[in-house]
Amino acid sequence: LLVDLLYREHGSYDDDVEALRRALPDFECEHLKCDVHDSLGSVRRTLAKMLSSRYTRIVFLSAKVSQLAFLLPLGFVHRAYAIYHFMPNTRADLHARLLPVLARAFRLATYSEAVSSMLHDRLGIRLPALPSRIIDKVESERRMHAKYADGTTFRVLVPGIRPGVRKFLNPLELLSNLERATGATEIRLFVQSAPIDALTGHPSIEFVRSGIPKDEYEALYCSCHLIALEFDCGYELRASGVILDAAASGCLVLTTDHQITRSYGFPNSIVCDISTVGALIGRAHSGETLQPLIPGAGIEEFSQRWRTFLSL
Repeated sequence: LLVDLLYREHGSYDDDVEALRRALPDFECEHLKCDVHDSLGSVRRTLAKMLSSRYTRIVFLSAKVSQLAFLLPLGFVHRAYAIYHFMPNTRADLHARLLPVLARAFRLATYSEAVSSMLHDRLGIRLPALPSRIIDKVESERRMHAKYADGTTFRVLVPGIRPGVRKFLNPLELLSNLERATGATEIRLFVQSAPIDALTGHPSIEFVRSGIPKDEYEALYCSCHLIALEFDCGYELRASGVILDAAASGCLVLTTDHQITRSYGFPNSIVCDISTVGALIGRAHSGETLQPLIPGAGIEEFSQRWRTFLSL
């Protein structure tokens, strides 16, 4: 049973589950989606599900540590596992006290080597780091080469701006910087936000609404050459679904220095800055191999690491 106690529609939760199902085809994986806004109700739903059915393993893919604390007895009567995503800035002491206790009942893991290393440095706890997405680097490189070989307008996506998560990028400034860094004469910028009146009708800027259907979201990534984003300096270290989606879709990621971007090889990978993006584009144009610069785990590595974690 795969459980998301913090499920949000249009988030990465379904993608993570789909990757697990693909990597573990010989196991039936049921997905319990509990709304993020119903914390106590989510715990009750999980308990009811456990009492009504028999599962060989329960894996909490997302949960608050307080919810896991309520469910602690489950870990002593079932094979229970949980993914720890990040240590929040405002409740670090609470997490530091609870994690060693939770580790007695749940087998814990993270979605990031960097998060595992941080926990080891702070608490002396070494948790295994598991991949959350399958990245076919051969296909990613093929897509990247194809995009830069067709000679079409250079397409750039700016994902949704979220206060405290991703900063607002000035579209005109971004266009100007990209023109200088890449030499592109035709750039099409897709900004996922509410329209800005002063930029409505700009020939190079199109605004994309938030919460678009999954197929439209995937098509946008697959059609774009580059994803541009900047994480807020206070955003906690964790795995990034946006960066992994970009890698899988054959996109470069234009960003800045942050503990999250460094965990994906910034600036010496496809996760780059304005000073290195031009050289990367040149390599993509020339058909050079880019696989060593693409972060993520392929299906064999993904499957092996999860099977080890779940003792399958």
